[in-house]
Amino acid sequence: MKKSVKFSWSFCWLLLFLGAATCLVAQPDAKKKPKQEPDCSYNAFHAEVAEIGTSEKGCKIYTINVTTDGGSRYDLSHFTIELPCGSVMNVSNSRNWKVETGKDPTTGLKGFKIDDISSFGKSLGDSFTVEYTICSNDNCDERPGVVAYKFGQCVKYENLIYKDDDGGGDDGGGDDGGGDGGGDNGNCSTLLASLKETPILCYGLSGASLEVVIESGNAPFTYSWSNGATGALLQNIIPGTYAVTVVDADGNTLTLNSEISQPEQLIISETVQHPSCNLAGDGAIMLSVTGGTEPYSFLWGTGSVSSNLEGVNAGVYTVAVTDAAGCSIQKSIVLTNTIQINLSATTIRTACGQSSGAIDLSVSGGALPYTFFWSNGATTEDIQSLKTGSYRVVVTDANGCQSIGNYFVQENSDLRIAFAVQKPNCANEPTGSIDITVTGGVGPYAYSWQHGPTTEDIEGISSGIYRVTVTDNLGCAALATILVQKNSLQVSAQVAQPMCANDSNGSVSLTPTNGASPYTYEWSNGTTDSRITDVPEGTYTVTVRDASGCSVTLTYTLTSPNSITIAANISNGACGADGSYKVNAVVSGGKPPYQYLWSNGQTTSMLSNLSAGTYQVQVTDANGCKAVKEVEIKPESFSWTCIIEAPINAPVCQSVGNNLSASIQNASYYSWNVTSSDNSWKITSGANAGTVIYSAGNMGSTATFTLTMMKDGCTQSCSYNMEGSCDVRDNTGGGDPNNGDPCSEVVVNENQKTVSELTADEKVTEEEEVEEEEVEEKDSANFEFVAYPNPFEYSLRFEWTADVDDYVRLEIYDQHGRLLKEVYAGSINAGEKYHVEWLRPEGKEQLYFYRFTSQKQLLRGKVFSKKQ
Repeated sequence: MKKSVKFSWSFCWLLLFLGAATCLVAQPDAKKKPKQEPDCSYNAFHAEVAEIGTSEKGCKIYTINVTTDGGSRYDLSHFTIELPCGSVMNVSNSRNWKVETGKDPTTGLKGFKIDDISSFGKSLGDSFTVEYTICSNDNCDERPGVVAYKFGQCVKYENLIYKDDDGGGDDGGGDDGGGDGGGDNGNCSTLLASLKETPILCYGLSGASLEVVIESGNAPFTYSWSNGATGALLQNIIPGTYAVTVVDADGNTLTLNSEISQPEQLIISETVQHPSCNLAGDGAIMLSVTGGTEPYSFLWGTGSVSSNLEGVNAGVYTVAVTDAAGCSIQKSIVLTNTIQINLSATTIRTACGQSSGAIDLSVSGGALPYTFFWSNGATTEDIQSLKTGSYRVVVTDANGCQSIGNYFVQENSDLRIAFAVQKPNCANEPTGSIDITVTGGVGPYAYSWQHGPTTEDIEGISSGIYRVTVTDNLGCAALATILVQKNSLQVSAQVAQPMCANDSNGSVSLTPTNGASPYTYEWSNGTTDSRITDVPEGTYTVTVRDASGCSVTLTYTLTSPNSITIAANISNGACGADGSYKVNAVVSGGKPPYQYLWSNGQTTSMLSNLSAGTYQVQVTDANGCKAVKEVEIKPESFSWTCIIEAPINAPVCQSVGNNLSASIQNASYYSWNVTSSDNSWKITSGANAGTVIYSAGNMGSTATFTLTMMKDGCTQSCSYNMEGSCDVRDNTGGGDPNNGDPCSEVVVNENQKTVSELTADEKVTEEEEVEEEEVEEKDSANFEFVAYPNPFEYSLRFEWTADVDDYVRLEIYDQHGRLLKEVYAGSINAGEKYHVEWLRPEGKEQLYFYRFTSQKQLLRGKVFSKKQ
């Protein structure tokens, strides 16, 4: 085994690879001896440069392959590469392990490390790759040299192996990579930095921060964050991923990334044990808390600090849970009795002044037998011989569970109490009153208020519930319960919005009620009156206060209309003819309806029959707001012409699926029409498309196709005459031209502007074509193209040869003009023969069309399939 020697490396220790005379300075460090660890004697890991590329900006792209021979006792935990200078970016690895840049405190190397590596080291042949980009100036050799491996408690170093050398590696022991032995002879600069994170403590809050900590580089530094910030410190940020690009004074660039996370939301889940009945004390609540940061503390409304609450009765229990970070959540939990004793009663009124009333009680639920205790001392279920008044009963079942009922026995009297309430002011001062009116019975009446007075009416009261018993001269009584509420200060407003965009003529006028005058007003714009006027759009807040100190704060939003915007659409259906232009003013914003006034005196939104020139329109909306637009009509010349492309071959009589195409395929409107001498020619589809599909007529007939199309507001018409009747020959062919069967072959000569259709016997020989190639100019192409057999059963073969290099596309369409297949698309070489086969879809007999397109030619034809 080699003896480990620890070195102190200079800052630019790899400039030697770029031709520097002396930049690699290494001196043995006699003061430090390598640490000897029995379990760290063997290094199973090795790193090699697999590939070096160059980015568009001239930066180097390194691919490092890290392998293990499977002999390590421990798995690799992190892998560090030292970068002597330059700025590193786009660091990644094939296992998606964590990446950190800057100085590695474990190995002492400055560069970057792959951290949190798992399950790597004990399997023979296992490997992963690391890729990064490093940019540097002319005085810096960014080539990496030293790597470090951390496994178990061991740290091993070695020189990185390059394919063109042996790496000069040491035995992997020794240097911690952190020292700089001095003696630098280069002027390299390194930009190294890290991100210091202040995390979010509680779910749903902000307050996190990221700070760039510069470890190496030349000031000043500039910062560019992914959220637009430009400082070294990013504060009060929410969870998410943030990136910052740091540039130092030497132009070195470094990109750092960090993900700000937050704790999971605190959630309280409970398991409840409802008490059996009231006062049983056998209820319980067991809590389970998730999220936040453990441990948790608990505080119940009862004072308990335990996570569980036991031995409680029915009721509402509130608990506050606080985690270790100080985040808290509160929840209220309701316990109800599982055993319910239900009481209902029928009361019998007493005669006026007599003891003839009764209460008939009914009980259900609980466990028999029941015991009864009434407020008048009775212990029976029902009570009789009752005077007018209130009665209370406590019912207890065999288990000790109780239920309480309260009942009132009324007199059988016609005493009636009506009342009028004067509410106290909003401050609830004793300024209210109750005025009662009694009817029925026999006067005079006696009054008994629950809070003491014996007068008919009461004054000087605050809000609350008041009860009065009225007794007539015969002893008959009536009870009235009266709710008195305090007044609340009410404010109504009349709001006038600004009339036009950017106007300052809005207003808000207030009218307070139910308060004590005088009133004061405090507006957010400083006004102290009940009304603000001549204000622009915006939000205005006002506090209204009455003489008793009651106040209410209100907010009003004024919004002005959007600015009036005028767009002018210019059209010319007569293809640029003077006096045929139209202008349509399209208005948005403001408040409809709109009024129009043109410079020529017209008052409509659209002007017609205009010549080229300048026109002005003024638009006035319903609020009287105005906008003006100047419209310039420039003379136009339309560069397109309606043309129907002539077919290569005349259609076969009574055939279907024939097509004609317009010379322009991107018009906005098409309309095809056909007339024939015997009305036998028909359009079958595409009457409003760029290509029309038609069926040919009878032998001896002629037809005229007319096309009307519109493009760029211009409408033109053109026609094409099918003269000389239709082609009645059978040109379906039988098969391969090399075996004597006739087939359809189209030869196009662009130089001579001729199109000819040849049989196999008339085919141009290859010798003739080659001879022709030598004299023809190459700005056009001559194609020899054939499709056979025609008709065909299942497979159709296409063959072609061109005399120049070209790019071609071969497409198959059905009889309705729909694309079925792109059979071929690609470049071809001059003089080479190409062939391709097409397998038709299964089905009935059908006519197909092929379209062969090159950069210089367009060939079309049709083939027919027969039953298989």
